[in-house]
Amino acid sequence: LDKERVSLEIQYSTLNNLLRQKDSLLMATSMELSKKIAESKRLQLTIDRQLALISSSQNRLDSLNQRITLTQNVLNQKQNEIAEQEKIISEKESIIIKQQRRFFILLIALIGITLTLAFAFWAYNIKRKLNIKLEQQVQKRTNELNLSREHYQRLFEHSPVAMLELDLSLLLNYVNTHGNSLDLKEISEQNFPNDRLREGLKFIKVTNVNNAALQLLNFESKEDATANYVKTYSEESILTLVEIYKALIERRQFSEYEGVRMSKNGKKLFVIQKWIVLPGYSHNYSRVLLSMADITRLKEYENELTRHRDHLEEIVNERTKEIVQLNDQLKESNNELMIRTDELEQTIQMLEEAQKKLVQQEKMASLGMLTAGIAHEINNPINFISGSQQAMGPLLNELWEHLNLYREKALKYAPQSIAHELEPHTGNQVEELYSTMKLMLQNIETGIERTTGIIRSLKAFVQTDSKEYRAVSVPETVADVLTMLRGNYKDRIEVVQQYDPNLPKVKCYANQLHQVMMNLVANAIEAIPNKGKIEISTHYYSSSKSLVIKVKDSGIGIAPNIQGKIFDPFFTTKAEGKGTGLGLYITYNIIKSLNGDIEVNSSPGSGAEFTITLPVDEA
Repeated sequence: LDKERVSLEIQYSTLNNLLRQKDSLLMATSMELSKKIAESKRLQLTIDRQLALISSSQNRLDSLNQRITLTQNVLNQKQNEIAEQEKIISEKESIIIKQQRRFFILLIALIGITLTLAFAFWAYNIKRKLNIKLEQQVQKRTNELNLSREHYQRLFEHSPVAMLELDLSLLLNYVNTHGNSLDLKEISEQNFPNDRLREGLKFIKVTNVNNAALQLLNFESKEDATANYVKTYSEESILTLVEIYKALIERRQFSEYEGVRMSKNGKKLFVIQKWIVLPGYSHNYSRVLLSMADITRLKEYENELTRHRDHLEEIVNERTKEIVQLNDQLKESNNELMIRTDELEQTIQMLEEAQKKLVQQEKMASLGMLTAGIAHEINNPINFISGSQQAMGPLLNELWEHLNLYREKALKYAPQSIAHELEPHTGNQVEELYSTMKLMLQNIETGIERTTGIIRSLKAFVQTDSKEYRAVSVPETVADVLTMLRGNYKDRIEVVQQYDPNLPKVKCYANQLHQVMMNLVANAIEAIPNKGKIEISTHYYSSSKSLVIKVKDSGIGIAPNIQGKIFDPFFTTKAEGKGTGLGLYITYNIIKSLNGDIEVNSSPGSGAEFTITLPVDEA
């Protein structure tokens, strides 16, 4: 029995050693499993980084599933090795050891299956949440895009300016085929065949029309405008297509030209056309925004002014012929009437001067009516532009605030890969675009203020109420004159203004001082052929209660032998057709009517200085 007991103890010790080896093997297997789990976590982080890209996330998930399968196969292989070792042990173990082995095998298998299912469920939830979040972002951007389109459509539809949206992609292909063979400098109305121009009309496609365009062209509906837009081109207006051909050949993004169109009811329209290629379509010109400004009334005013001028010239010619005939008859009379003939010739000369003054006054009156009409017509679209510009400023700021809020939320909640793409270059581009748009709005505001100032100066210039006797500011009058003449001296002549701080106002009839300063400054500008300088200064002498105005230029000067004639009527040194000789004569008479005096000091090559002295009534 002792031997048997010893044998059993030895056998039991051997079995315990085998169990310890088995436990060590299980521990090694557990550590390897932990490593695999750690590796699975690293794969999980890789999946998180790649989930931002939906197209590649599925591939990553498939790859991860394959790795899990390989890991499961490795586990199965390890389990098979354990099973083989347990088979060796089972030959020497009892039934209890066999049951323990089965229990551990089932437990390990259950843990592996549980981990696999938990990992798969976790990956599925992450993918589903990201898909939901991405769908929400797509829906939000879609809504914002729809709102932006609706806003653009409302602005387009309710704009007071006639606007059309064109598709010029087919015309661009046509021009590239037939227009590149011609030199841009040679393209004109004469050498560009009308049949080729007319053929290009069929490639112009209208995609949208606003209400103002329907009203201007007398179309009944957008479908009517789309179908019959080509009919607005007459034989005269087809020639304006040359400008479109040039713009397409030169690939311009903006174009402006004047042309003639026909409305549906056959009315001839003079329009200023501007078109711009919308962003994103400069490669094929498939979306071009065309605006039309109706200037028919301005053309009618211009034609009426031309007819009126021709009529006045006919009257002058007829009267002149009658006077010449009468003069010839008088010359053929008796020698005893020579003295009366001389007197009559002087009377005739005075009559001619009076007639020329009358013609000039009629022309100035017509010019005043035309200028007032033009100022009124320009003022209406300026008001529309000013209103739109003032509304666009707050809208742009609101859009910028929403964009910054969206970027902050995107950077906060988006995956790291998306946040990396949002910063920093995208933000810089958006800020640069915002700054550019703000600068464009400021430029529009500056242009509106400049145009309004010109209109105000035009209205002041054409004001003809001579019954209004009031106090006039010299600096304000000079400012209005310089505004009107700015196009003649800008970037060429420096204008220096020096005013006495105690300078009083001049009491005169409305527009008298304005006409005096206009004549003197205009003559000073014309006397400077290239670059030069004009000095305008004033001084008030309280002792003599007089005001002195000086206008000095650095021009060519006035010869001494003609300085005494410059204030005579119809005396001019300008080329024929460029001056009437009445400017300084009218200036002289106005100064004298105000009990003032005007002097000139000049020498050839040293410029001229005009000095005006006016009495001041401080009461």
